[in-house]
Amino acid sequence: AVVFTALGLCYAVLLKRDTWVASQGMIVRDEATGAVMRLGRFESQTQMKAAQETDLETAQSSVVVQDALNAVGSNPKFFGLWKSDQPFSLSEAESFARDCVKVRAPRGAELGTTEVIYLDVKNGSQDRALLLAAALCDSLEKQLQKVRQQRAEGIIRELEAAVAVAQADLDSSTKKMEQIEVAAGVDLADLRGLTDANTGSTNRLMLDLVRDDLRKAEIELQNHRDNQTSTQAALDNSTLLLQVTDQLADTQPAIRKLREGLADATIQTAQLQGKYSDQHPEVLTALNTEEQFRQNLRNELLAVQVALVGSIELCEKRMTKLLQQEEELGKRLNRLADIRADYTNVVSEVRARSDELQRTRRELTLATAARDAAGASSLITRLNQPVLGDKPLGPSRKTIIG
Repeated sequence: AVVFTALGLCYAVLLKRDTWVASQGMIVRDEATGAVMRLGRFESQTQMKAAQETDLETAQSSVVVQDALNAVGSNPKFFGLWKSDQPFSLSEAESFARDCVKVRAPRGAELGTTEVIYLDVKNGSQDRALLLAAALCDSLEKQLQKVRQQRAEGIIRELEAAVAVAQADLDSSTKKMEQIEVAAGVDLADLRGLTDANTGSTNRLMLDLVRDDLRKAEIELQNHRDNQTSTQAALDNSTLLLQVTDQLADTQPAIRKLREGLADATIQTAQLQGKYSDQHPEVLTALNTEEQFRQNLRNELLAVQVALVGSIELCEKRMTKLLQQEEELGKRLNRLADIRADYTNVVSEVRARSDELQRTRRELTLATAARDAAGASSLITRLNQPVLGDKPLGPSRKTIIG
């Protein structure tokens, strides 16, 4: 028993070293740039847990631990009299990460339930444990920034390629649209009007006006022909002079007056013939007056007949011109109707590809901002300085000696 006691005392005094744990509290946030712009807040608990587990894996990676160990340097030996300048190897860093580095949630919690996590570093020296905790946080921040930058660079390259493809597609569709618009020529405004409900068609409006004028010209021509027929009948048969159409009389005041005068003279003659013989002076005077009205009306109708011929010719020429305009406008509208479907599809294609290009450019801008922010900001916020535990892990020297 004495031997074992002596051995225990030698171990406690000469060989046993206390193991201290330095803890660095950190708050992990999400990136502020992104599709939802949440200003660093996680969208869900699952995302927060995934981010914290990523920090865990990164903190225990050989590269991060090796960088921290080399920053602090090797542990002095031979009672602090000698310190090696040899850098740590990856295998040494991996062993240290496995045995001495831990990322955990606050006491009693799990990763993903709170934004706060702790980075624990074990070491036999209190000062060295604090230095390693700080150095490991520095290395972790650098590595996370590097990962963010590399990830953003990859996304930027993909988006730049997508922008180039979207621009080429837009140029191709725009060229197709330009070819159709050039072929439309002066009817371009109408072609666009056919594809836009808010824009009217000039050709359609002109066609409606031409058809309206054509209907009016047809009515006018028919009226002239009716007047011509009525006038010719009156000229051929003097008994039909009083049957001159009211329409002609309305347009010719002289004819109206002569027709009214002839009607009055005819009535006057009939009344006198009912009283007197045909040779009575008053009857003869009335017959003479009636004949004068007939002759004057015939002369006026002859002049009107000549005028009607000119009016009919003019009206026919006008109708011929209107029919030509109607045919031309109809052909233009039919030609536009033939290319309307293709033009509508191309316009929709141009709009869709333009929207796609704008969306891709916005995403490229966000990715560029994320890359620039990665080098200027950290997703980890430290809570003060690393702190040591109240006592070392396991039994201390005093406990063993006691």
